[in-house]
Parts: sequence; structure tokens; C-alpha cells
Amino acid sequence: MRLVLFQVYNASYDWGKQRAVNGKGEIAMSNKSKSIIRAGALLLLVLALLGPWMYDQVYVPAEYEYTCDKPFIRLDSDFCGIPLSVIQFFNWFGIGFLFPFLLPFLTTAVLIWKVETRRLRTINLVAWALAFLLTLLLFYVQLQDQAFRLWGLWLYVLVAFGMLAVEFLAFRNSPRNG
Repeated sequence: MRLVLFQVYNASYDWGKQRAVNGKGEIAMSNKSKSIIRAGALLLLVLALLGPWMYDQVYVPAEYEYTCDKPFIRLDSDFCGIPLSVIQFFNWFGIGFLFPFLLPFLTTAVLIWKVETRRLRTINLVAWALAFLLTLLLFYVQLQDQAFRLWGLWLYVLVAFGMLAVEFLAFRNSPRNG
């Protein structure tokens, strides 16, 4: 880690006079730093899956304003809602829909546990891209004023986007083995 930080410092100070780790003018990530980033992403992913992703809406007319007590939240004039995590939501509709959202968790755990190969890195990159696109689609479907209260969904989108960028850079800068 010290070596990488030193090389980043030298690369910014010398403006490219010193060769970078991978010889392309880019700083390559070590296996240890990739594992730490991936483990942190897994923890954030679990937190995002437990956070609110959508609301179970209940029709409560506006004249019954005080019947919308905790844990319900007034969503608009005629609806109250209770926040649902993604796991609670998919228990209602079938666990098969949960699989695309858990796929990056599984592939990243395998990459931490096993030796990296090009095939595993490709599968992991595709899993993160699929999860990112499906989460954006889920967000778009329920786009309204209350969508910004869904911190679990937002955290998942941010983690998926960040890991998509990290895995793409790691994939591009790594040697072609496996």
C-alpha cells in the first residue's frame, strides 16, 4: 500500500517521468486492495438490501389525516405507505426476482475467496452491470417525490455504480490470465 501511494505521489509530482506499476501509465491495483474494496462493497450491499426500497401503499383518504401513524408515512393526499426492504418485497412476489440483485454479491464473494481468473472477472463485471441497470429500472418505475426517501435503493445504485467502475478498471488493467 505504501508503494502504491508513493507511486501515485511520484506520478503526480513528476508528471509521468516515472513508470507506473503496469507500464501503461496507469496505477494497477494490488490483489489485497481489490479484496478490501470488494469486502467493503459486500458490507454496503447487505446494508442496502436491508434498507427501504419501496413503499407498501395503503389507501387512506386525506380526511383521515391522523390515521397514518408510525411506521406508516403519508405519501400523498390519499395514500400512506410502509417502507419495505428488498428482501421483504421479494418474499411476497417470489424469491426468483431477488436473484439478479444478489448475483453481484455472490460473484464478488467468489472473487474474494478464489484466485482471480479472466472468466470470473468478466462474470463479476457483467453481474454488477446487470444489477445496476435493473436497479435503475426499478427506481424509474417508482419515480415520484417519495423516491428520494428510499435510501436502500439509492445506496445499492451507488455501490453498484462504484463497483462497476472499480471492476472495469481492475479488468482493464489486469494481465490476461485464465
